[in-house]
Amino acid sequence: MLRTKPTIRSAAVLVVIMAICCCGVVIIRANMAPPMLAGGKMPVVRVQWGVPAKSIDYMAFSPSGQYICLVGRDGLISCYNSAGVKCFSAKTPGADRVVISPDGSCTVAYSHLNPTNSELTFLDSNGNVHWKMDVSGAVWSADSGYCDDGACFAVGTGEKHVYLITINGNRKRYRRWRTPGVVSSVALDASGKSIYYGTWQGSSLTRITTDGRRVWESYADPANLQYIQALDNPNRLFLRSIPNRSTATGEFELMNAKGRSLWDAVLDSSLCSRAFPSPDGQFVCVGYYKIITHKGKSTREKHTALYDESGNELWDKGSLLFPAVPVLVTHRGYVLVNSGGNMLFAISPIGNLKQACELPAAIISALSSRDGTRAMVRCADGKAYMLRISQ
Repeated sequence: MLRTKPTIRSAAVLVVIMAICCCGVVIIRANMAPPMLAGGKMPVVRVQWGVPAKSIDYMAFSPSGQYICLVGRDGLISCYNSAGVKCFSAKTPGADRVVISPDGSCTVAYSHLNPTNSELTFLDSNGNVHWKMDVSGAVWSADSGYCDDGACFAVGTGEKHVYLITINGNRKRYRRWRTPGVVSSVALDASGKSIYYGTWQGSSLTRITTDGRRVWESYADPANLQYIQALDNPNRLFLRSIPNRSTATGEFELMNAKGRSLWDAVLDSSLCSRAFPSPDGQFVCVGYYKIITHKGKSTREKHTALYDESGNELWDKGSLLFPAVPVLVTHRGYVLVNSGGNMLFAISPIGNLKQACELPAAIISALSSRDGTRAMVRCADGKAYMLRISQ
């Protein structure tokens, strides 16, 4: 005799079987997903404050992201803390760039690539001149950080020297080392134990300790200028190798602290390619023009692509209707992009897109803090706005 209704026992068996199947599917899907891409929420982006910025030519964050300085065309330096409180305004004639200590206690103003002005001006937390120092040759590069004996600044010159300058209260000291070439870039690592620098005309990449001991050195393409960037992760470096000729092709490279290449790729100047590493060095975002052809006519689309630390492409987005211009990459690989207006969109490591923030006017340019939690965005209304990015 056939049963038309299941018994309680058979129903229980079916429930158990279905539960086992569901668990199996969950386990399989979990094993298939790359660990770094699993979980996480879209970043929350908020406008915290804004300041007039029509005459601003340069902006710089402190390594901590707690302070930012804006430099005007007339040498006026205005520095703010992360809450938007002005720390000071100081006029430093001839200065067009600054670097700031992590705690904001000292700001160094200088003239970039100026062979007639090799002076460093050290400003205290109130904007008063604390010290002035002349270095050999034009200042090509500078960075700041914390060393064992106080706030420290690394400076690279056109006369083939790297300086390490330490400020602790009224105590000031410096050391300098000879380099193979012009110091096109210099960076202090997050631990304050090492200095990295790239040179040109005598092209090389070098890591030394803060007491001058050479850890490693490698030779680089003599046709390119080497721009090395220390990341929030002390075991990661990012290198941009930029040709001295604007029509030539360069490259970028993700490296570890031992100087070993993790992966590299071409930066095509004809496509206006730009590359941004995440603070943890696990992702690289590339903005570029993609050439599309239709009925014999070519046009350029603005695209953004995200790669993991091994060079695997995770996604590529952009079109004529949605021009994707990268602004920054956060920890865990979330990318903020602008589509040409006043909107910022967040894209997850698996390519999910969400509107993140609306600015008062169209975005012109942006600068990210080293840890990716803040950004200063310049807009078409003549103001710069501080963004807070949290996950």
